[in-house]
Amino acid sequence: MGRVKITVLKRSAEPELAAKYANPNLVIPCQYHYEDQVIEVDRFEKPAEICGEAWKTMDTVVCALIHGASEPIGDQWMAKPGVAIVTCNDGFRPVTFKIERVDEAEKEGETHADH
Repeated sequence: MGRVKITVLKRSAEPELAAKYANPNLVIPCQYHYEDQVIEVDRFEKPAEICGEAWKTMDTVVCALIHGASEPIGDQWMAKPGVAIVTCNDGFRPVTFKIERVDEAEKEGETHADH
């Protein structure tokens, strides 16, 4: 099996929707994730660093990429194989994630470059 890197690209906020529909104590934007946060996954289980609701939107993509899929969200959807962009299902404070397979050759190259 492979490895997957999950990167937080963007945190958004919908204050008008939150003002109208959310619990008044809801904090926006999301306080669970932050931009440029990186989480690596090498097995199909939710990492502690990922919000449960966010995981629900990405678990099948992560599973597909770990098992070698090139186009986990549809044929010719993404410009680069092995990459997907997903957004969590929080309508008040959505977070957008980049999910990408990390090839072992790339991983080894990063390790050697770091020394």
